[in-house]
Amino acid sequence: MKIGIILRTMDVSGGGERQAIMFAKTLKELGHEAVIYTSIFDPHKCFPKEVEGLKIVALPKDKFDFWRNGAALKRRISFLIHENRLAKAVSDLIDQETEVLQPNDNWGCHVAYYFKKRNKKTISVLMLNDLDTARWTLFDTRIFGRKKNRIKWPIFYLRDLYERFYLASQDKIMVLNDRTVGLVKKYLNRKSEVIRSGIDADLFKFAPHFLPERNEKVILLSHGIFFIHRRYEDTIKALHILKKKGFDVTLTIIGDYENKREAKDYFNKLKVLTQKLGLDSSVTFLGRVSDQDLLNIFEESHIFVSAAHMQTWGLAPFEALSSGLPVAISETIGAAEVLKHKETAVIFKPLDPESQARALEQLITKPDFYQKISRDGNSFVRTYITRQQYGKRMLDVFQSILHKNGQ
Repeated sequence: MKIGIILRTMDVSGGGERQAIMFAKTLKELGHEAVIYTSIFDPHKCFPKEVEGLKIVALPKDKFDFWRNGAALKRRISFLIHENRLAKAVSDLIDQETEVLQPNDNWGCHVAYYFKKRNKKTISVLMLNDLDTARWTLFDTRIFGRKKNRIKWPIFYLRDLYERFYLASQDKIMVLNDRTVGLVKKYLNRKSEVIRSGIDADLFKFAPHFLPERNEKVILLSHGIFFIHRRYEDTIKALHILKKKGFDVTLTIIGDYENKREAKDYFNKLKVLTQKLGLDSSVTFLGRVSDQDLLNIFEESHIFVSAAHMQTWGLAPFEALSSGLPVAISETIGAAEVLKHKETAVIFKPLDPESQARALEQLITKPDFYQKISRDGNSFVRTYITRQQYGKRMLDVFQSILHKNGQ
């Protein structure tokens, strides 16, 4: 089978990019031809080791810049027009013999729409990693400071109708968590099915983890590109609570904070908070790291923590568990739909540093419990949350649609 995977950009090392790369890798191992199509690809910034051996087709940089840079780009309508033209340009890159398209998120639907206009038999299955409508985003929660009256503006309904036009070209919509199924039905009036993406167990290999001796520091670890929904500030505050209780703990935060202005602004706010709480020597921001460095840091750390609020999935907690690192996660991260409290993870209330500190304290003070989460969490991930399972299930979806269409 010839399959085209569509990503808007591949110039950072993020969860969506890793998911698509692992899917292409799995398809290749199963004997299928997989090509990733994108508007821009930077092999030095997007998982350099993982993309080796994969076929990735992108626009020439000058053509990408031509479509993306415009005097009127800051205006909403002009931005949509430029993004649509960019999608058309990427659709022209796709091999005409492609049987199946897997666009990722809304922009990929535009690419699939233009390709399907010329190739009627090609099917398209949307992987909707994050819901993107004008009337709802994960940032609508008051904690992110969004103005609620924006939902009443007619322009937002028109924007959603515009996006629905391109979504209509999709034969099926897949999402990463149960919560998104309801949101897709409410805001897009489409049915969707859950499919959980998984980790590369060959890359994130198990290594035994132990709590440090009394005179050694407990190293907490968080990981993810800097977006405000990561809620790193809650983990910094939880760290402060633990230190006030006498625990010798530090926090390492990995993630690109230079890829966007919003990321830089968020990073600067976290730095101010860290200084205000007197934690300069206890919190380390490492920025973007290589895959090998990430593996080394997993091995050297003691607990992985994700305070993310309303995140649809999150591969990082599963990568940590695959490495044997016990995890503490927020109730509202997608991973909490499959990980069980006190069995495969410790789960705390979102936006609540006190709850997070109590969860971390359970792991720090109970060696047997710590070992149980490490052992059972690792076993669960390697059994149920792998890239091979994700790839095989997605192939089943493709084949069922092709069979239904008589192909």
